[in-house]
Amino acid sequence: MTSSSHSTRREFMRRFGATAGCFVAAATGSGFLPAMRPANAQEATEESVAPVAGRRGLFTHGVASADPSSDGAILWTRATPLDRSARPLSLTLQVSADETFATVVVEQPVSASLEQDYTVRVSVTGLEPDSWYYYRFLTTAGDVSRLGRTRTAPAADADAPLRIAMASCQNYEQGYFGAWARMVSDDEAAQPEDQIHAVLHLGDFIYETSPDLPAGLEAARRIEPFPDGATLPSGRNFAVSVTDYRHLYKTYLEDEALQTARARWPFICTWDDHEFTNDSWQSYATYTGGTGPAQERKVSANQAWFEYMPARLDGPAHDFKPTTVSDAAGGEPGDGYLLNEPNNLSALASLTIYRSLEWGKTASIVVTDTRSYRSPQPMDEALEEAIGAPAPPTDIIRALDAGRDASDGNPPAVFPGKDGDVPNPRADKPAASILGTDQKKWFKETLKGSSASWKLWANSIPAMPLRLDLASIPFQDLQDAVLGTDAWNGYPGELRELMSFVKDEGIAGVVSCAGDYHMHGAAVLTTDPDAETPEGAALEFATCGISSFTFFSGAESFTRDPGNAFRPMVVADGPDGEMLENFNLTLMHGVRASLAMNYTGSDTLSGWLESDSANPYIKYLDTNAHGYVVLTLTGDQISGEVVTVANANKQKSSSDAAEVRRRATLTAPLWKPSEAPQLSDPDFEGTPPFPFA
Repeated sequence: MTSSSHSTRREFMRRFGATAGCFVAAATGSGFLPAMRPANAQEATEESVAPVAGRRGLFTHGVASADPSSDGAILWTRATPLDRSARPLSLTLQVSADETFATVVVEQPVSASLEQDYTVRVSVTGLEPDSWYYYRFLTTAGDVSRLGRTRTAPAADADAPLRIAMASCQNYEQGYFGAWARMVSDDEAAQPEDQIHAVLHLGDFIYETSPDLPAGLEAARRIEPFPDGATLPSGRNFAVSVTDYRHLYKTYLEDEALQTARARWPFICTWDDHEFTNDSWQSYATYTGGTGPAQERKVSANQAWFEYMPARLDGPAHDFKPTTVSDAAGGEPGDGYLLNEPNNLSALASLTIYRSLEWGKTASIVVTDTRSYRSPQPMDEALEEAIGAPAPPTDIIRALDAGRDASDGNPPAVFPGKDGDVPNPRADKPAASILGTDQKKWFKETLKGSSASWKLWANSIPAMPLRLDLASIPFQDLQDAVLGTDAWNGYPGELRELMSFVKDEGIAGVVSCAGDYHMHGAAVLTTDPDAETPEGAALEFATCGISSFTFFSGAESFTRDPGNAFRPMVVADGPDGEMLENFNLTLMHGVRASLAMNYTGSDTLSGWLESDSANPYIKYLDTNAHGYVVLTLTGDQISGEVVTVANANKQKSSSDAAEVRRRATLTAPLWKPSEAPQLSDPDFEGTPPFPFA
């Protein structure tokens, strides 16, 4: 193998493994300040602020609501000042049970200040459970925001269904947001009982670099230059200051489709890496293959997220706490691998977002942060180069992940490399973690303490195994490998711990909701995918991106070089000369099956060579997808409608609803604690993806 072919494979793996009476509290500074109003709802009067119909004026970034409770929600807007003065803007929030605002149940003055970039977050409580409400913000001059709509959760003892959409990965430059327009259009056409109640956004709401375009892809639209910014060796610019991150949120929120979605439903949000920096861990950046301290950027990213992404941050979570830090390397890995460098700890402590919400007796929604407390990826670029395998071998990843606990406390001192033995850099390190000690303890306690039928885990990164069974190729002496190490594939020990906890404690109804990998997927999660007889413990639905470059497109792009060893596993020729997404077949049924399909075109031969050990618990994959997932939960069943729309890069704007390419629906009954989850095969509307067609 030439060094260039090694480089191509490493780049492929690196790029796509990573891949009634109301209580109102108005937000100022770093938290909410309470304010009381009369207990009785009021009729609109001439003394009330009189809005001018259709005049949005200062409200150029829309409205939003978040984190519904049984008696309220968080309401948000941003008022754009007309001059450069630093004086606050006086606004009025109105909430009504009807669109006409004939009866106003909340009328509350609020202030938009320079310190929060003129964003406003308001916690409204005292509303009726399981109800739709309408809200708007007004200025003293008569400007009125667009109409927002939000919904309260059912009462704690209510057995009410939940219909919740999942979304992720909306790169502004890589495509338009027609998927949001499609979600809104379909919801408007649906019967009230079939409409979406809330949206679960799983991260990568913004992307921190610009231009952020794979080779050969033209920008759908451009982000204006960062006010501050810095430049990578590749020529891409990236956000470095709170002004830069605010610039990104403001740019994204000028998109009409995204504004409409945020105005239509309450959002429940977590972050992934791009709200801060690609492949981030704790307060460290990984742009150039190594790791660099980025504590100042982390604090800036946290502040902008808090200002523009409304969330109910109570319990273990808390509002943004301003802090002064410096970029500093060093620190030793402590319990859960959290580096004890003071600037790192201060940066992380500036904002805590993991939290849980309840939807009656039907669901607990458990929101985790998979970036702020994690260990670095187990295999960096230098180690990958030294080992020389075409992809990170499964057994080496497991040893690296386990650290000093590997092999029952006898970790390998070296690994075989292309030029001799390679020292194990984690032989004396603690076992790796994604959640960190405190969050993991909270997560387990929250799952165990929930009495809801379903526990939706807002996970941000896929937990389903995505492995290449390269050892099944005869005469090549290859090792099975993982497809990237930035998701749970790179941290298998903690995932086994969590799934074993779920199984051992008899916690039924756990469903991981994931994004990040720019693919649709549905799978059963097991206690250990490498066990001789894995035990099913949970389910997972993974949603693709709204607009970000698809998993398949990335793999196809990075395997175009003549003779690339991965190419046959990614694409095949269809009967009419079209390109087949052989990548789906590789991941679901193994490399022998996909190679047979590529070289012979025979479904029969490919079927004979299917592997039972590749990723057998994956029930559905669509790696070449833009779109979203809608989950419908009742007390005894979950149904996932997986919606794939037309390529976001080929859309002309976000205004029109993207064309639906297919809908795949998978269902599962609620299982008993002593049972394993059972997920159906997909039912399709539209053309199924290969190899389902």
